[in-house]
Order: sequence, then structure tokens, then C-alpha cells
Amino acid sequence: MPAPPTAVSKRILERIWAELPAQLGTVVSVGAELGPVAIEESWTPRAGTYHAVLDREEPSSGTLVLAFEVPLAIACAGQLVLLPDEAVREKIAKNDLAPDDLDAMGECVNMFSSAIVAAVRGEIGETERFVLRSGSLAPPELEEPLLVATGELRFGELACGCFEIVASRSMWTRGAGEPRRSAPPEVEPAAGDGVQLTAEELAAIRAATQVGFSGKTVLVVPLLAQRREWTELLADSGLEIEYVGDSHQLLQLCRSGVVDRVVIDADACPSGGLGILAALRGRADAAIPRVVVASRPTRRHLVSCMAAGATVYVAKPLEAAALSEHLGAR
Repeated sequence: MPAPPTAVSKRILERIWAELPAQLGTVVSVGAELGPVAIEESWTPRAGTYHAVLDREEPSSGTLVLAFEVPLAIACAGQLVLLPDEAVREKIAKNDLAPDDLDAMGECVNMFSSAIVAAVRGEIGETERFVLRSGSLAPPELEEPLLVATGELRFGELACGCFEIVASRSMWTRGAGEPRRSAPPEVEPAAGDGVQLTAEELAAIRAATQVGFSGKTVLVVPLLAQRREWTELLADSGLEIEYVGDSHQLLQLCRSGVVDRVVIDADACPSGGLGILAALRGRADAAIPRVVVASRPTRRHLVSCMAAGATVYVAKPLEAAALSEHLGAR
């Protein structure tokens, strides 16, 4: 007998609940644990909670809400911008979720959404796309019949609190009663995958994956003084360069179709460029190479950037020839 729509949606929420901890831990850079999930068919918003409203744009419209108790949101935001743990704990003690923290939390949520997409695809084979619409302490008004997954979320010893996923019961009704569609097959590793590649094989891979020279190289560098440094560095590279100061300007260029590659100056951008990566991942052509350049590389920043969609991570100081090689300029 076909599963009723509510049963399908419950199953998907349980799958999302199982998939989220790995991505939460990667972005926040501390171990993330979700306790047992309880699924209810009504929702009463909690006080002292950050609500992230995600719009589903593909394959059809829909709304999903991720609700984090404030200590969890402060921990996410603080870890994203690399605050020391002690500073994060002080903010939690003061219940201090500032406007900058709301912005950083929005960036985190955009990165968390990839786990939601993977969970749905793994459960019903449906490819979805979610974009953050808003994030605030005010709960959204949701009128449809709802399903709510609730449980305890813990970020190591840093923070612990209630976490909820709120969805309409009809969110995934397209899957009700249909046979489970196969997710994209995973490629099994070859027997010799652990063997080091030869110099000739490495050269062939580099040539095959090198970015073409045509199109614009867009540099995300908000400060004029730092743009002058970049201009001098790339003066003889032959690259067609254009500067933007924020994600809005960058996405406008990406939509025009003339962008061949993006370079993000992590030193000059807020949150080490993670917000720029989140914007690209959510709304721009995923095939555009994204190079992050940082003068103070850390394991946490590198992992966060790669999780957010960076293609290449390069440490300063760097020479023009080395950067041109990373960009595929010949």
C-alpha cells in the first residue's frame, strides 16, 4: 500500500536528522551531536530561538524552518568567524546574539542546507535547492499543517540546546506512494587508489582540470588599498580582471555569464570569505572555480572553506606565476 504523505515527510525528516550532524560539525569545527528525534504534527515557537527560513526553489516551492536556541546560534556564528571558544562562551553567558552574528548565522545555514539536499536525494532521489530567505529571532508565520522534528543539539562542550526542523506536511508529497528513486550511484574506489600518482599522471590530471583562459577573473576585494596590491601582483598575468566588493555585486556578474573564475581575498572579506562562498554555492553556477587566498591559513578556515564550496585554497605570500597556475592562465 502506498505510504501516506505524512509518513513520507516523517521519513525524510528522520533522514535529514541523521545527515545533519556531519555537516554541522564541519562548518562549526567542533563535534556536533543530535539527540533522539521526536516528530510532532504541530508547532509552538519557542522564545529565545533563532529561526532560519529556507525557501525551496526546485523542484517546486516550499518552506523549511531551522530553529536553533540562541546559545547554539551564538556558537555557530562565533565559530564561523573564528572567535576563541572563551569569547563564544562569554557571548552565550550574556545571551548576546548581535547583528553581525545574525549575518554569520545566515552563512552557516546556507552551508547546512547541503546536508538537507543530500538527505532528500538519498531518500526519494529528488534533487532540491534551498536558499535562505531570512534569519531572525522572530518566528515566521506558517499556516499550513506542519511536521516538526525536535531534539537536543550539542556542539562539543561549547553549547547545547533545542533544535527543530519545521516543514509543511505536503512538502514532499510528490514522493508519496512512488517507488524510491535511486540516488546517483557512488563510484567504488579502484583497487590501486591508495598508490601515489606518478609525475606523468599528475601532469595529465592538471591539464585536464585546468581552467580555460577566456572570460573574466573576478576578485572579491572590498578595500581599495588591497585592490592596488592585487593589480600590481597580476599586472603581467594577462588575465581580464574585475573587482567586486561583496556577494551582491559578484552574483550580478555571475548571472551575466561572463565570469570564468572567482578569487576571494579572505583577509579582506568578512568571515574570511565564507559568506561569499555560501552565496556562490546557493545561487550561482556551481561550475565556476572559486579560489580562496589567505595570509593566515588555519585548519579550521581551510576545512570551512572547502565545505562551503572552495575549489582551491592558496596561502599568502604568493607570486603571480603561482596564482596564474592555480587560475589556469597559460
